[in-house]
Amino acid sequence: MEVLIMKPVQNPWLSIWRHPRETIRERVEEKNNPWMHVVIVLFGLVLTFENASNQGMADKGSFTNALIISVIIGLISGYIYWYLFSGVFHWTSRWLGGRAVWEEMRTAVAWASIPYASKLILVLIQLAVLGEEYLSRTQATLEQYPLFALFLGLTDLALSAWYIYVLSNGIAEVSNFSAWRGLGSVLLGGLLLVLTVVILALLMVAFLG
Repeated sequence: MEVLIMKPVQNPWLSIWRHPRETIRERVEEKNNPWMHVVIVLFGLVLTFENASNQGMADKGSFTNALIISVIIGLISGYIYWYLFSGVFHWTSRWLGGRAVWEEMRTAVAWASIPYASKLILVLIQLAVLGEEYLSRTQATLEQYPLFALFLGLTDLALSAWYIYVLSNGIAEVSNFSAWRGLGSVLLGGLLLVLTVVILALLMVAFLG
């Protein structure tokens, strides 16, 4: 009599860092998991706060209003980014011979966002330490503490790089090709998004100018 040994399901919040392909495969086979939506929301919050900080959103009004608006937009934008990135990477992976279906790509893109969503910890640290300065273009506190600024910068860079690594492997897993092709899908997708933004900006300038 053959005995089947069930492989324990991994915790995606931990396993995605070291075993992205296996983790994505488990999540695809699992189908619906409500925690996936938590990742999507956290991803949207991080991107929104990063944009708000870079643009000095608090300089245009009060810090409280900037904070509230960032949270509201972040809760919504995560789903917009999710569908946009999933669509673009589904398209570019097909160019490179991928066979992922739409649902699989959406699942891969969502769970692969965990490293980037983890940057919310950095956002909270900066809000706690810098306060209103975090959403301002003038961040005198960081200038006074260069080691702290270096720590934030290197940690942010490391998490962004690991996100690209995990995303490339996630796309590769559902597309049934190599991680290098997965990276190619990400780079092509990023280039496509940049070109689209540039073209739209030029059209706006031409139209308004």
